[in-house]
Amino acid sequence: MSTQTQWLWTLALVLMSAVSSASAATVQYSGKLFAEFGPPVVGGEVIIGTFAPSFDPSQYNCVYGDESCNQVGGSFGSAFDSAVGEGNFFPIGFGAVTEIDGSFSGFGNTAAPAGTQIWLFAFENLTRNSFYQVLASSTDPAWQVPTQPNGFTAIVASQANIFVMGFPDPEGVRLNVVPFPEPAGMAMLGLGMAFVGGLRVRWRCTDHF
Repeated sequence: MSTQTQWLWTLALVLMSAVSSASAATVQYSGKLFAEFGPPVVGGEVIIGTFAPSFDPSQYNCVYGDESCNQVGGSFGSAFDSAVGEGNFFPIGFGAVTEIDGSFSGFGNTAAPAGTQIWLFAFENLTRNSFYQVLASSTDPAWQVPTQPNGFTAIVASQANIFVMGFPDPEGVRLNVVPFPEPAGMAMLGLGMAFVGGLRVRWRCTDHF
């Protein structure tokens, strides 16, 4: 994680800590995180939060991606860190690390307006830039910020039924690969670069005769 990213996260956490429970709502979250087609994820990270009203979560990979909406990150490094740094995503709490059975639990305070949709990010590791991710929410009323102050809601990952990335699971959520450039396109690019490089080598060799 870059120094700039660390500074942004420190600032975000300080601001979140400044939101006291007397003037904010508390959100509790829990569930399990699984690999796309495999076992529970150990040492993954799960973070909940809210998006800015002007931001469309369904366009997350396009905003932080290339012209084909392949995720490439942003001005602050990873797509997630850029969303936080640019004020498009506001984490609730400090995030949670998954246990040996993939389970996680955490809580945090938010001053977002009542009724704001709550979203869940999950990552394969602690980089927040892993090759496999989840971005999900739910139509369940619990996934909305409750009335403030002193409101409370508890969300469970297995309730998630809105997915930008990832899949549902009876016990939680499953990761899936983030959008990325097609292998065929990357292979053609690599072949093209090799061909050009070969021509340059050949030209340099014939230049000696």
